[in-house]
Amino acid sequence: MKSATLALGLLTLTYGISPATSLAAPAPVNWTPSLAAPAQGEYRDPMEILRIKLPANLSIDTLKILALELDNIDVTAMVSRNGNYAEFTPLQPLPWGTHTLRLVEYAADGGINEKAYWEFQVRRSSAFREVDYAANINLLASRRVADKNLVPPEPNEFTGQGSAVFQGRVADNDWEVTGQMDLIYTSEEQLTVNKQSLDMGSYLVSGRKQDNQFNLGQHTLAQSSLIMQGFNRRGLSASTRFDTLNSAATGFVMRPDIVIGFRQGLGLSDNTNRVSGMVWESQPLTNPEALYVAATYLNGEQTLPGATVGSIIDHQQGDAMSLLADSTVIDRRLRVRGEVAAAKVSIDYTDPLAVDLVDESSNAMSLLTTWTPTAVSGQTLFWNTGLEASKVDTFFASLANPSLPADKQLNRLFFNTDWSGISAQLSTAVETNNVDKLIERPVIETRVNQALLNYVFNQPIEETSWLNWVGTPSVTMQWRGMTQQQ
Repeated sequence: MKSATLALGLLTLTYGISPATSLAAPAPVNWTPSLAAPAQGEYRDPMEILRIKLPANLSIDTLKILALELDNIDVTAMVSRNGNYAEFTPLQPLPWGTHTLRLVEYAADGGINEKAYWEFQVRRSSAFREVDYAANINLLASRRVADKNLVPPEPNEFTGQGSAVFQGRVADNDWEVTGQMDLIYTSEEQLTVNKQSLDMGSYLVSGRKQDNQFNLGQHTLAQSSLIMQGFNRRGLSASTRFDTLNSAATGFVMRPDIVIGFRQGLGLSDNTNRVSGMVWESQPLTNPEALYVAATYLNGEQTLPGATVGSIIDHQQGDAMSLLADSTVIDRRLRVRGEVAAAKVSIDYTDPLAVDLVDESSNAMSLLTTWTPTAVSGQTLFWNTGLEASKVDTFFASLANPSLPADKQLNRLFFNTDWSGISAQLSTAVETNNVDKLIERPVIETRVNQALLNYVFNQPIEETSWLNWVGTPSVTMQWRGMTQQQ
């Protein structure tokens, strides 16, 4: 039916005369269609009309058995005729890249004869395939029209605020570069961090080419370990994959503190405020979940006092390394994750009475084991249990994980279950400080027991019920007991 639609459309729009006159014209036996050149340049735009030149004296029978395919999809019903050309207008922008166009003829015996086959590219230029950009700009201006009893210093009569987000993307067949930047404006520059009316909030430029990629600007390093956790800073990182080894390596150079605005630009210029290192990740087994191994090394220095709110550190430098292994086996029922880490750190404290650290070596370790039975079809009961153990020496510290609590040894046993909307969580833990057994510090043992019971009313709610206005109700009961012994 689609082929017939094409034939009738071509016949009506092209000839505009009686069928008898059309049949009188000589019909070519062997004919070859041609695809018109792009409207501009060498490449086509996403919404460009595709024009196929056909002989003007094709018979009605020939037109009836023609069909057009775009990327192996029949688009005959969307073809119209304009002079000697059959034209296809995309209903939506074609994706960037290479596309195929095929004109076929259906034979009387049911076979398909390919009359023509073309490949064309939708791209911007020979240098890059696609480019996209966007901007979102907001401005707000206000003027005070009346005032009374203002307390000096009087605020400005006219104030303005604004923000802008710029985004862009350039890509080709095997590479891509994206960028994003936030700008903030206020006429009251005395209220800003850097005392500037126009400043930058954050920026990020990312690029990839096959198995290689880089990030420049504010971004988070994906590694999660004892020496690096949620490390989001301004700087540069680059990574590459080794498919034959099923491994990846990442190198990075980052600021140890949070930088806001145009200040410090790339975040790489100050060698006294820098954290650099490398991460090696590998999944060496055929089943990637059976074993994941990661090794991390970093060294750095920070010399900005009070870089973190409430910080008592004036200067810190050192290095750290960790090795972790994570394995999920037995049909994903058993998971074991272990990690060991070592650090050497020197710290100068802001308190003159505090004892500074010089090349203090310390260690840390963690172990997590969980068991989750396989869910049984038709049953709503779920449960799992696990054991967690960790030990962080008294002076263990890493610039890439400043929030890690030091001087703590923890052993915890937990159990979780869920059944038909009823869930329960039980845990018992023993935590001890003064891991290094320093004489001048007390040893405090803390025992924490917790129980939580939660029920969600999972019965269907009638449309007329008042519960539709407040949502699904739930009931939660929690108990926590803690004892300390010194």
